[in-house]
Amino acid sequence: MKANPEISNMYEFDKTRDDTLDLNKIRELTLNDKLVLIAVALTIVMLVVGVIKFGWYIMEISALFLGMAIVVSLIAGLGLNGFGEQLVKGMADLTGITRQTAVLAFQLGDGISNVLTPTSGYFMAGLALAKIPWEKWAKWFVKLALIQYLVGAVFVLIAHLMKLGPF
Repeated sequence: MKANPEISNMYEFDKTRDDTLDLNKIRELTLNDKLVLIAVALTIVMLVVGVIKFGWYIMEISALFLGMAIVVSLIAGLGLNGFGEQLVKGMADLTGITRQTAVLAFQLGDGISNVLTPTSGYFMAGLALAKIPWEKWAKWFVKLALIQYLVGAVFVLIAHLMKLGPF
């Protein structure tokens, strides 16, 4: 590309690029934003201390994150009912799918979507560093993502039919 930049898919777009960043247009953090960040940071500190000093494992860590979710939902204004509704939406054990199959489905879906979703921080940072607009990336990647989702769905179906787990 350095020797012949004209062959890049980004060449024409790069000529029109305006690489200025106006820091005055960044939204200020609200008090609620700051409180949520503090709650998350405190949870991480409690996680590290709990695991290292008290030997916490799955049950304690789950309770810690459940507590954080409740606190954050209250800060964000969801209230206990809103928190409960969101929690119910996220429940997998009552559906007849093994936990390992649910984890597999999550990992495949999350892994594929992380390189397509414009809300994925590290992905968008990588595109920004490469100076590639998300729209251009998405247009190129969407066909591959659909193939990956199809293959992933087959794997999840196989895992479900064989009742993958428990491990």
